Amino acid sequence: MTTHASSRLAEFVTSLRPAELPESTVAYTKVLIADTVGAGLFGSTTEAGRICWEHAVRTSAPGPAAVWGRSGGMVAEAAALVNGTQAHAYELDDYHPGAKLHPGAVVVPSAMAAAARSSQPVSGMELLTAVVLGYEVMIRVSLAATSSAVRRRGWHLTGIAGPLGAAAAAARIGGLDHDATLHALGIAGSHSAGLFAFSREGAMTKRLHAGRASSGGLDAATLAANGFTGPSDVLEATDGGLLNAISDEAEPSRIVEGLGDSFLVDQTAIKPYACCGSLHSSIDAVIRLANAHDVRPHDIKEITAYNSRLVDRQCGFDYRGTGGALEAQMSLQYCLAVSATDRRCFTEQFTPQRRADHDVRELAQRVRFEVDPDIDAVYPHRFPARVGIAMVDRSEHEEFVSAPTGSEGAPFGWDQMTEKFRATTAGVLSESEQSDLLGRIEAMDDAGDIRGLLPVG
Repeated sequence: MTTHASSRLAEFVTSLRPAELPESTVAYTKVLIADTVGAGLFGSTTEAGRICWEHAVRTSAPGPAAVWGRSGGMVAEAAALVNGTQAHAYELDDYHPGAKLHPGAVVVPSAMAAAARSSQPVSGMELLTAVVLGYEVMIRVSLAATSSAVRRRGWHLTGIAGPLGAAAAAARIGGLDHDATLHALGIAGSHSAGLFAFSREGAMTKRLHAGRASSGGLDAATLAANGFTGPSDVLEATDGGLLNAISDEAEPSRIVEGLGDSFLVDQTAIKPYACCGSLHSSIDAVIRLANAHDVRPHDIKEITAYNSRLVDRQCGFDYRGTGGALEAQMSLQYCLAVSATDRRCFTEQFTPQRRADHDVRELAQRVRFEVDPDIDAVYPHRFPARVGIAMVDRSEHEEFVSAPTGSEGAPFGWDQMTEKFRATTAGVLSESEQSDLLGRIEAMDDAGDIRGLLPVG
């Protein structure tokens, strides 16, 4: 079963018929595509997005693929690089809790860029199918590697599994057969990269991991289409296979376990908060407590977050306030402090002015972390959290959240995503442009040719 896992995954990518997708999966995939484009449009206003765009302009060439929020098209790989980086540029893009990665910012740019350069019509359903398959491959690779084990080694799974998801989506759009798709996956495995040493300094490399994965996967599919070869056992090979290279707890059988029975894209979470997804349940809890008890920051003696050891490792560092937005977005201390103060945790909570606020920074120093054995036992398969607030008047309040808002346990529908989309794109699109783009995405499954209909060129 596991010997030919990579091959079986390639077969699934080439053989899945659009008609086999459940209506609910099609509907939710459109929600995720719109959410990703919205995150990318906001990302075009960020410093990381600007630098990446200017780099692509200098080093690439004009082409058919649109870059979100920019004028003029670029060659497909450059567009995927910029769009992926922009979509991941402010922690607004979707995430899969169990896989601990961000599929939308990788897969959607690759699929759209591949569609833009296609010499043949690409139907809306074919694009949707390619996106579903890209998510499926990316998530399955991470789950087979055991995401928590990979994370403990210091890898950022978006950059590790991402190239294979992007390659799968691009190979499907390009009409590659089984052997070429298998080569595309094999090539993509050598694009896998991404180190987690970015949190405390707020380094921009995290943003780049999504863009590089998207562009690298698209590049892998292009090379394979032209006869370049990759290993046929890229995932499961004992010596040099991706799973064994990144994890001591890999289970290759998970690559194909239940393949086609359901679709993992349906488990992907949409972010209501502009920060690390591992903090969202804790933020839910803090905001609920603040609203329920009319908690005021100056009345708080201490906030205690109970969560897993891995969340502590990833987000429990002492917040210094010297590393820019990403440091704050990855910091449990800052996110809980600003959420208790503002009862919100969106883009405006991470501006330089808000991060410099004395009261928020002071409250952040009164946030502490404790490992909860019960939560530790289920993370990251589930993302629960417990938060306690001790008040100056000696009263205490506590809240448990079983699943974060926007996740499979409390999912976003089209209307909730639309509200977020309008907020994230307000500085880039007019209200009429927002409505037009959302309408085109919502109706994309009826389109005979998606080229020119969506922001793909």
